[in-house]
Amino acid sequence: MPGASKRKTCDGSGGERSGQLSNSELWSFLGNQRFELASGDAADVTLRVGEDEETAVNIRFARFLLAAQSPVFQGMLYGSMLEADKAAAVRVCFPLPAVQQMLHFVCSAELALDVSTAVDLHRLADFYQMQQLKIATADFMITNLNAETAVHFLVVAQCHRLVEFESKCLGYILKNASDALMGDRVAQLSEVCLLSLVQSEELCMQELEVFRAVVRWGKANTEQHASKELLRKTVSKLMEHVRLPLLSGEVLVQEVEPSGLVSDLLLRQALAAKFKQDLPDDFRFRCRSKACQLEAESKILDQPMKVALGQMMPIGGAITCRLVHDSTRGTSAAAFDAAVHGVGPTLTVIRDQNTNFVFGAYVHDTYSNGVKGWKKASEHTFLFSLGNGLQEPVKLVSSTGNANWCSGCGCTLGDSRNIFSAFFENNHANTGCAFATFAPGYSGICSKALLSGNEDGRFTPGLMEVFAVSGTS
Repeated sequence: MPGASKRKTCDGSGGERSGQLSNSELWSFLGNQRFELASGDAADVTLRVGEDEETAVNIRFARFLLAAQSPVFQGMLYGSMLEADKAAAVRVCFPLPAVQQMLHFVCSAELALDVSTAVDLHRLADFYQMQQLKIATADFMITNLNAETAVHFLVVAQCHRLVEFESKCLGYILKNASDALMGDRVAQLSEVCLLSLVQSEELCMQELEVFRAVVRWGKANTEQHASKELLRKTVSKLMEHVRLPLLSGEVLVQEVEPSGLVSDLLLRQALAAKFKQDLPDDFRFRCRSKACQLEAESKILDQPMKVALGQMMPIGGAITCRLVHDSTRGTSAAAFDAAVHGVGPTLTVIRDQNTNFVFGAYVHDTYSNGVKGWKKASEHTFLFSLGNGLQEPVKLVSSTGNANWCSGCGCTLGDSRNIFSAFFENNHANTGCAFATFAPGYSGICSKALLSGNEDGRFTPGLMEVFAVSGTS
């Protein structure tokens, strides 16, 4: 059979059976054979491998394979350089695991990459001008650039001056800061790097989370029992770029001031802003421009609310909201269903007539004219409250994955026991069991009053707007 090689294998009972190697198995087998030969009988050059001479080890290998993959090795091993001497040891100043992977690659063109060695292998490929290996490692790093790896990749890219990859890491972190800087991930950054992020207009992160990230970084970069004064000094440059006036008065009084990590001047400015109509023309008093990604002509949403909603959305890039329905066009479920049929994801925003609380629902699914009834909701569907009273904005998701929405019943989410209904016919805003989990980066007390401000969870819409949502990833 073309592309396969027969072999004999044990059938488990002591006998033999006829088998075949698949193409991938055959390729791997031949690669291993070549590696054994290249590092054994055919080896004619000694590689002295390791970043430090004291811990470096010798590896024997076939010089012609190295020269075939790398013009740098070709010049060293077959030119007039000292390394061309067969008795010479060629110094390779890269970590041993990366060099071992490179040697396997030149024999088999196969890679078993992982996050811990990919950047070192990419640096090695760049240094020795091994283009195929460089492309393969670059593709791996980009594919695996996520919230868990972004900070690690950024630190390594900066350390080794991988300018292009550093730019991609920075872009990812700015766009996904809440997840990328979560927990102790932020502690890996240098002060200069974190400062550049905190200063950036493109940082997509709630300002309270920016403050908390700076605090976590400060604690991780001072001794465990350091005085509060030392900790305050450690984070002082960073705190100057946290936009404290955007935080609620409650947060300033209950969390920021007791931390003791903010100067009296910055704290006074933030608190005074709560009582001023005309704010200073200073960056601290403005929302970050790139954080304002949600574009909507709304009578309910002000700019900070648009920023908060933009950060909640599962859609990346510019988010456009087109008004398809509001309470002036009808308040029945039928009017809603007719307006949203086939438009894609929708955002329903409500301002309660009595409490002025602003809340609503994002439904990632597309409404259709199908049979009425409950349907399984997308994992991206959520309820929200936009910083009513002294609260911070909150995003509520389903922890069980069993949340539903009701087709043909207006904007109705939850299940038969727990209903969020946006219309006058059955107005409930209970958080109940289906949407009772705070999304990562959000916190609070989940109760019936959380959304509408009314203890029984009911609401009377003073104004309601429904938008079709579109964006680019």
